[in-house]
Amino acid sequence: MRTTIQVLVLFLLAALAGAATNWLRPTGALPWVFDRRLLAPPAPVTPPGGQAPADIPLAEILAASGAQGQPGVPRLIDARHREAYEKGHIPGATNVPAALLPVAPQFLLMRAPPDQPVILYCTGGDCDESNRVWEQLRALQYQRVRIFHGGWAAWEKSGHPIERGPDPLPLGK
Repeated sequence: MRTTIQVLVLFLLAALAGAATNWLRPTGALPWVFDRRLLAPPAPVTPPGGQAPADIPLAEILAASGAQGQPGVPRLIDARHREAYEKGHIPGATNVPAALLPVAPQFLLMRAPPDQPVILYCTGGDCDESNRVWEQLRALQYQRVRIFHGGWAAWEKSGHPIERGPDPLPLGK
């Protein structure tokens, strides 16, 4: 009986310590009850100004593609995973996978400083990688970031040149 009481007291103390820790979290308390809506994918984030898919014409992407590395030219960033990038990408684009950026933002900083304009793209259509990278770039103080909503699908459909192979500046090196 005494052991049962000790276990219950220990359990209550642990529960109180957990509740206090949750209440004191700097980012706000976690919910006490699981919310199934948390399993749903986040709604796409639309950059300020309600940028529509047609806001960046293919001609602008083509011009940026041919002038990567020149001052004032937006840096093209492919937010798809490495395997998709290597199968084909917009010429001159560099690969910064959306999944990698939260854990290793230095890979982006090596490719484009925060004061450089950036154009993001992913598969196109309903893909969300560009939106996720856009949010992360804004958190890193990038101010001149736009999304090419047509993405790889629109580029490939247009018949413009494509490149295949790894990023010239490989991740992790």
